[in-house]
Parts: sequence; C-alpha cells; structure tokens
Amino acid sequence: MQDSANKEERRRMLRRNSDQFQDEISLQDLYLVLVKRKMTIILTVAVCLVASILYVVFATKIYQASARIIIPTEDDLVLSKQLKEKLEPKQIFSEFQTLFLQDGTWNDFAEQHKNWFKTEQDSDSKDSVKSNPVELGKDKDFVGEHVLVKYDSGDIKDINPILEQYIEFAKQNYIAHLISARERRIAREIDLLKQDIDQARRLEMLKRQDEMALIESNLAIAKKLNITDNRQFTMKEQSKLTVVASNMNVPMYMRGTKVLAAELESLKNRTSGDAFIPGLREKQQKLENLQAIKFDAKQFSPFILDGTIQKAKKIKPKSRLIVALGLVLGIFLGLFMAFVVEFVQKTRYSQAGESASNP
Repeated sequence: MQDSANKEERRRMLRRNSDQFQDEISLQDLYLVLVKRKMTIILTVAVCLVASILYVVFATKIYQASARIIIPTEDDLVLSKQLKEKLEPKQIFSEFQTLFLQDGTWNDFAEQHKNWFKTEQDSDSKDSVKSNPVELGKDKDFVGEHVLVKYDSGDIKDINPILEQYIEFAKQNYIAHLISARERRIAREIDLLKQDIDQARRLEMLKRQDEMALIESNLAIAKKLNITDNRQFTMKEQSKLTVVASNMNVPMYMRGTKVLAAELESLKNRTSGDAFIPGLREKQQKLENLQAIKFDAKQFSPFILDGTIQKAKKIKPKSRLIVALGLVLGIFLGLFMAFVVEFVQKTRYSQAGESASNP
C-alpha cells in the first residue's frame, strides 16, 4: 500500500512540473533555457552567417552605370536655320525618352556592337527581340526636369562604354527620325509646288495656242477683205475713217493684217510664258527656298547630358544587408531551435517518468 501511494505521489509531482513548464514559464526559466542551449544558438547563428557570406561571395554580381540627362533649351533644338521651325523642348524630351526605351532601338544598337553582346548561334535566338535593359528614373537629389538613365550589367569592364554609346546611338537615331520626317514633308511640298507650276505653264501654253488659232483665223479674214491697216468701223458710217475704239464689240480682223501678223509672229517666237502666269514668280521663289533647306544634325540635341557617365557601382548582391539579415535570421532561428530542443527533451523526460511510475 505504501509503495502505491508513493508512486501516485511521484506521478502527480511530474504532472505538476510538466504543467508548470507549459503554463507558467518565467523569465528565469527562459534565461536558463538560453544558457543551457547556448551552443545550439551559436551553431545556428554561425551556420546562417556562413551561408549568407557564401551567397555574397558566389552570387552573380550586378553593376549599375547611370547618367543624368536634362531637358534641352530652344537653342539646342535647331534642325535647320532655313526652316526656322520652333520646337517645344518638353515635347522633344518626351519623344526622345519614348524612343530611348523601345526594344527596337536597343536591338539595333546591339546589332551594331556584336563584340559587346554575345548572341546564341541558333537561328531562333538571332531573330528574337530582346527587351531593352535600360531604365529611366529620377535623381531625388537633383532639382529640375531631368531623367536618370540606368543600365545594369554583370560586366563591369564594358558597362560604362555601353551606356555612353547607347545614349549617343539613341540620340542620333532620334535626330535621324526627325530629319527624315521633315524631309518627307518638304519633299511633298516641293512636289505639289512643281505640279502647280507645271500645270500653270501647260494652261498658259494652251491659252497661247488658242490665241494663235484665233489670230490666224482673223488674219485670213483680214487678207480676204484687204484690210491692211488697223481700222475700226462704226455701224453707222461705212467710210474708211479710222476712229478710236468705241464701247462696241469690234471684230479682231479689223486690226488689219499688219497688226495681226505681228501679234501672231510674236506668239510663235515666245519661248516662255512664265511672265504671263499670275503668281508664278512667288511659287518659284517658295520652291527655291524649300530646295535650299539643309538639316544639320550636329547642332540639334534632344537632351543635355549633365556631366559624364557615373562610374559603375555594385548594386547586387547587397553584401552588408545580406550578412545582417543572415545574422538576424540566425539569432531568431537559434532561439527557436533552443526552445524546440528543450521542449522535446522535457517531453521525453516526462514520458520517461510516467513510464517509470507505471512498471
């Protein structure tokens, strides 16, 4: 009986100690657990630190080169002195950014600089379009309308030359686009002016031919009537008295053969009718002005490069941040492992005690 009572008492004591461990954990108990399991914590922190350091050492390093470009002034937007076209700096700056980010612009650039970009040999990869890796952002420390151009690469050797050459390539590409568009517009205006001038000349030639035919017809009549000199007869008087032209509609043959023959010869000998075409000289002057327009790409710039390309800096992996995160993670994971190990051992001890009390 005495042994049974003692066993029951030990069982209640173990259960009470287990409940106290589970429900009434004090700061002192936590401290004792941490001291007891300090090697578990240290090993866990060490493993996380080593893992983070190894990641920093062996991870692919990414570098970033950047350049700040600002909005141009009106003096930078002179495509042609003859054209005298006023361009809006904001519109030009915005259009340049759009072209700058296009995949086609980057692919054309990469095609011209194959030594910088290694492409796969299969035909599918050659025909595929690669995404433009250049990004546009803002420099929070700079005041004024600007854009921060950023280019990331794993090759620190060529990253600055690539960004510098791409900015220049995109600039020349955009200028060529503007010049081409304006050349097409001017070419259309020149073609329309030439068509107007040719049409006016053809119309003048037809009028001259009609006038010559009319004079020839009246000259034949004058010869038959033997009207040599310029005479005009009124309806009331049938004499040969030469009078001043009246408001009556006098037939052309009354001018006489001498006048009509002289006019006919003059019309036949006329080599050009430009002087008799109204507004022709103005059109010819406008045509000469359009044909004289020349575009100079050197004096036009859609942006201003503020300084030079900034020296490339490593942006990935962030060594200090990763190591710090590894340390923090190791500490939390070590604490967690310490309490887990302690809990497992307590549970085993409790189960072992209960087994001992129940032989």
